[in-house]
Amino acid sequence: MASVLGATYPDVFAGIAVFAEAEFRAATTTSEGFAAMKHGGPDPARQGQLAFEVMHPSLARTIRRRMPVIVFHGTADKKVSPINADQTIAQWEKTNSCLAAQDGDTGFLLTEKVSDRKASDGYAYQKYSYVESDSHLLMEKWLVAGLGHAWSGSPKPSKFGDPKGPNASAEMWHFFRESAKHPAASSLLFKKSSETSQ
Repeated sequence: MASVLGATYPDVFAGIAVFAEAEFRAATTTSEGFAAMKHGGPDPARQGQLAFEVMHPSLARTIRRRMPVIVFHGTADKKVSPINADQTIAQWEKTNSCLAAQDGDTGFLLTEKVSDRKASDGYAYQKYSYVESDSHLLMEKWLVAGLGHAWSGSPKPSKFGDPKGPNASAEMWHFFRESAKHPAASSLLFKKSSETSQ
């Protein structure tokens, strides 16, 4: 749902957080949905181009040069395969490349930085940061080793919550705060706040 909203309402959402989800329009039927959950969706580059095309009506009403995206996924998720995390990042990399080209930036390039960490008394995880040439953080991917289909870092254990992982809610907030520092994001937020005050 987050990827759908990010593509269809880029004038409303300044960034999206994806947790155990498939790429944009990975499926349009129930059977395709179950297949994507298990094996991933279509070619992420194609889906990224499609997401960009879907954005067009809303882009006429707003300044949108990039879409910041943070992705969380457990490596032991038996409901939604972790391949979907990789495809989601690849899809949004393509979408952001299209947005950059539309803005006249033909040199769009992301550098991937990987760090291995461990939650206090919990799971190990890998954090992938995707940074633009101006050192701006655009996307993150968190792969939590041993986490199933449950919210990482929930306050207490439950069917869909696991406190042994890094706190996904806190990390998403941190990511949105950092990604909002980019000039393009600032101009978008300023435009929206100006419209609200009138």
